[in-house]
Amino acid sequence: MDNNKVKLVSENNILVCKKRTNDIEKNNHSDIYKKLNNITIIINSDKYTLKVPRIICWDAENKILTMDYCKGKNLQHILCSTDMDYRNKGVAITNAILQILLENRVGWSDFAPRNIIIDCNEISLIDFENYTIEAISNQKAFLQNRVYSEYASFLLEEERLFNLDEIFDENMFFQKTGKRTIAVANKLGLKTNPVSSTDDIKIQKLFIQAETPYKDNSGAIIFPRLDLDLFTGSGPIPNINKYIEETLKRKMLYDLRSNMLQQNTDKIDMNNNEV
Repeated sequence: MDNNKVKLVSENNILVCKKRTNDIEKNNHSDIYKKLNNITIIINSDKYTLKVPRIICWDAENKILTMDYCKGKNLQHILCSTDMDYRNKGVAITNAILQILLENRVGWSDFAPRNIIIDCNEISLIDFENYTIEAISNQKAFLQNRVYSEYASFLLEEERLFNLDEIFDENMFFQKTGKRTIAVANKLGLKTNPVSSTDDIKIQKLFIQAETPYKDNSGAIIFPRLDLDLFTGSGPIPNINKYIEETLKRKMLYDLRSNMLQQNTDKIDMNNNEV
């Protein structure tokens, strides 16, 4: 939570959330509230209610949005848990929310585990600054623009509803080329004015592969995204050279793990054929 933008305050002995934002988020919030609030979701036989915080008031002059406070733990915390049963529930919830968005054609571009709050059997969605209903007219466009990156950062490859190559094929629907994409293209000696669509897709896949979680030798799940976030912060990347260096290092490790997995699969197939 950005304490410069969001504050929790007590009004009439009730805890509320105040956020400094803009008219776009206020309108987005109202729209998504109508579309998704109080939807019932069944996940592995458990019933959950999807919630969107109620807007209490909108101070148009000062651009302050006051809304209900959502208590609970954010989904990112659950997905990073070492309790596998607890984490598996988080994985199921993550996939269920993504399916709900696609089925209801809601292009919530701020989809990210940290923006989903779980409290018993209530699932609350927060943060709608980048919400665009137009994005969902094309499923790949919706997923390519940040959503799949956030989704894939905390799910193992075998846990995802869609694999990377399914979403990032030769068809590109990026709304704009990001600063870190341009920085990596420059580092790799690629054309940057503009970055070609082919290179853009390759770089997006590079980011996702570098951030893909994996199990170490002990079976613990490692989340490279958490380390890489140390170099990004908010806004412009503070240490772009270090960020690129660490991203490329993790991409190389991803390739090594993938090659080892393929070799092991080939050995198993060979042994089965011999039998």
